Amino acid sequence: AGMSARYHVTDVFAEAPYTGNQLATFLLAADIDDPEMQRIARAFNFAESTFVTGGSLADGFDVRIFTPAEELPFAGHPALGTAHLLREVMHPQASAITLNLGVGPIVVCFVPDDSGGVVAWMEQNPCSYGDELDRSAAARALGLEPGDVDASMPVQEVSTGLATVVVPLTSLAALRRIEPDNSAIREFLSAAAEAKNVLVVCREPYEAHQQVAARMFAPELGVTEDPATGSANGAFAGYILRHSYLGEGPVRAAIGQGYEIGRPSTLWLEAGAEGGAMRIRVGGRVATVAVGDWLPLMD
Repeated sequence: AGMSARYHVTDVFAEAPYTGNQLATFLLAADIDDPEMQRIARAFNFAESTFVTGGSLADGFDVRIFTPAEELPFAGHPALGTAHLLREVMHPQASAITLNLGVGPIVVCFVPDDSGGVVAWMEQNPCSYGDELDRSAAARALGLEPGDVDASMPVQEVSTGLATVVVPLTSLAALRRIEPDNSAIREFLSAAAEAKNVLVVCREPYEAHQQVAARMFAPELGVTEDPATGSANGAFAGYILRHSYLGEGPVRAAIGQGYEIGRPSTLWLEAGAEGGAMRIRVGGRVATVAVGDWLPLMD
């Protein structure tokens, strides 16, 4: 019971209406308890829902992130979408918003572009590199032939706060052939140290303004396929940097994701070494698409 709570729905990494990854956000969630947050996230059934429990522009805003199945310490599209709303609704002139997440503070900056829009950019923690996994096991898990996996690049676990396994393929045709089998993917990921999702990529893009096509599967998180995954693509930026996946030098790339599930998305990546430290930024456009009132529940 209690008062109703206002929520917003955004599309993150969206270049046009009804694209990108959906997010539900409660900007005033101090009075919503943990079990209720989890129930609300399950009811929306988006990849994630976020809850702002307090904070300020000066000290950063305290944000909780829930999938339909569990709470996460960090995720990319929820960080961008939540920061966009905090700016749009509460601080329209802010050039940056800090979010206090489970992995620590994450800063989201807002950069105007030539078209009159704004791109939200998030700096992620430096990438850590885990084990390399078996290529033929990866192919089996995705229902592909071993030759569909790019032998010149590793299948590797990487993380900027939420681990993923990167599986590089030889062609867009192979990427499109995948029909995710949750149990097969779950079994493959059991060989990883901590990753609960797999990012499958190829250097043949969906659209001319992109460099890479990607698909993400996270059966452990209750997400069969995700339209746009900021955390996994941030870790992938570290992978690109280490393995010169798009050639030598700093990374500037646009990644297409979500095309097979009718939510085409574009994620912008920047990565490089600055002063001996790795810097990874993930950017995208965010659009607010709905506002509503979550009515008080009767127990």
